[in-house]
Parts: sequence; structure tokens; C-alpha cells
Amino acid sequence: MKSVVYWSHFTSESRSAAGQRMRAFITQLASDGQNVVVLGGGAQSQIPTWRRLLKEIWNTVRQQAGIHILSLPPYRSALIQTLLLLFLRRRLLIIDQRDIALDSASPLERCVERWLLRRSDVLIVTTHAQRREMKRRYNILPRLWIIRNGASDDIVHVPLAAPRKQPKEEKLRVLYQGLVGGKKLKDITLRLAVLGCDVDLAVFLDDWSQDEITTIRNSWSGTGNLTIHANLDALELAQLMDKADVAINPVPDHMEYAFTVKTADYAVRRLPQLAIGSRRSVTRRTVELCRLGFAIDTIDALNELTLQQAIKRFRPRTDEEIQVFRRETHASGVIDLLREIKF
Repeated sequence: MKSVVYWSHFTSESRSAAGQRMRAFITQLASDGQNVVVLGGGAQSQIPTWRRLLKEIWNTVRQQAGIHILSLPPYRSALIQTLLLLFLRRRLLIIDQRDIALDSASPLERCVERWLLRRSDVLIVTTHAQRREMKRRYNILPRLWIIRNGASDDIVHVPLAAPRKQPKEEKLRVLYQGLVGGKKLKDITLRLAVLGCDVDLAVFLDDWSQDEITTIRNSWSGTGNLTIHANLDALELAQLMDKADVAINPVPDHMEYAFTVKTADYAVRRLPQLAIGSRRSVTRRTVELCRLGFAIDTIDALNELTLQQAIKRFRPRTDEEIQVFRRETHASGVIDLLREIKF
């Protein structure tokens, strides 16, 4: 049986988008007649760090696998894999780059990104904008393969609830779902508290994000309700989306090139969304051009009018139109790549 070594900072048990991608990939690759050896786990791994590193070294060197796939970031966590693969030149290396290293990243992280790109045989990116940015940074790149983000498979397959009702003018139910870090959730919730909204935060909660969520909860002073939903499964998250009136979709400036998974998730649940971020953002342009809601430049523009605009500008999608956000999944895209390179 053929083997693929798949490395990720996240575990396959994680309910984050990264965990969902990994589970789908492992399942589909196994059904394709291949064996997947999963390494990594980062801070989420239950194995003590020194044991995890020794296991990674042993499996990387001894595993009879022709292909190694590294899912990045974070880059610091991939240092051991990077150093090993620099010497294991006969292994085909595929970099599955979900996000680019920040300009403000440490010199070590930027070095890891540069070393991996020089060593890799194929680089997977999610948008043409990401490809252009990587070309600007490094000029010479390995073979490029674009696999666009689509909605989470688990979310797609949950049946839709009854048609969404027109929200009450006096109180909106606002949802954010996704990771905690880097989204300025405290600032967003403070704005929503002033507006009297009911707010649902469906977040992936771990040791790193616990303090920020505690701060958000303690600073809440709105007349509406703030509810924290930690690590929901697909059914629970889909049902929560169906109850919301509008969703918040913040895009940090350093992720202008990205089309986020939550954008597709909101779309397939027919949930209007308010994108917050630069006019150059791929996510923001998608929301505006596809009439998925409304977009604003900064959190300062988050108010009752812009929330209502997101609802009014949303155009209900047909099943055929929704296929645009489902059609390219990560797992099938990587498997198509493996078949094309005749692994």
C-alpha cells in the first residue's frame, strides 16, 4: 500500500477548519487505496513535546513514503520537519500553504517559509492573489497548484431549516464563527453590545484563546445576550447559523489574499454576512460581487445601518449557485494532484 506522510500543527480530532480538512483528506486518501501517516499536533497533541518530536523524527526518516505533505502555518512548529526534509532529497515535498507568513513574523518563521519553498516540489495555494504575493516575495517558485477553499463538508450536508424569517428591527441576532485570534473580537463585541444585539460566538476554543474569550465575556455590558459556543460539532453549528439574522466576517489586513472558509459556510447556510476589511480583500470582494451581504472598511463602521444593509443586500441563492462555494474541496483537490504527478 502506498504511503503519504501528512504533517499539520492541528490534530484530526480538532473541530477547526484545519481539523476538518485533515479528516476529509485522510478518509478520501484511504478510500483511494493509500495509507496516511499523520504527524504533528502542536500544542493540541496529547503526547508530551519531546516524545512527539522523537516520534516525528523516527516516522519521517524511517517511513517508506514517497510523498510528504506539510500543512502550514504555523511555521515555527514545522522546524523539525523542515530540517529533516532538507536532507531527505528523494522525498517529494508538497507544501499546503493555507496562510502566508506575516511581514511581522519572526526571522525564524520567515526562514522556515523560504527554506520550505526552495525545497518543495509543489506549492498549494488557495487564491490567485496568494500566488501573486508569493511570486512577489520569492520571484522563483516551485510548481503551483490552486485549491480554492469551499464550505466545510459537514456543514454542507446538514439540511437547511425553514426559510429565514425577516429579523425584528429592534434586536438582531448576530453570529461569529471561527478562530479567536487576530479577529479583534473584543472590539466587535463591544460595538454589538452598544447596539443591543444578541451575539453568538461559535469559536474554536483552546488554551491559547481561553484568556481572550474570558476578557470578552467579562467586558460585555450590552442589553442583549452574549453566548459563547465552544467547539461545536457540524450539526450544532449549522443549526446556530440557521437561527442567526446576520453573520460577522472580519478579514485581517494581512489576509487580503485569502478566501476564508467561513465565507463559504455562511453562503451555503444562506446567512447574510457583513465583511469587515480592506477593499483589496478577496473575501470582501466576493461578499460584495456575489451579493452575500455588505462590506465595511473598519470596525468603526459597524452599526445598525450596516447590519441591516447586509441583510437587505443579501440575495437568496439557488442550489445551483451554491455549488460555486462547494465545488472544490481540499481533500479531492490534493488527491487529484497526487494522481497527476503519478504518485
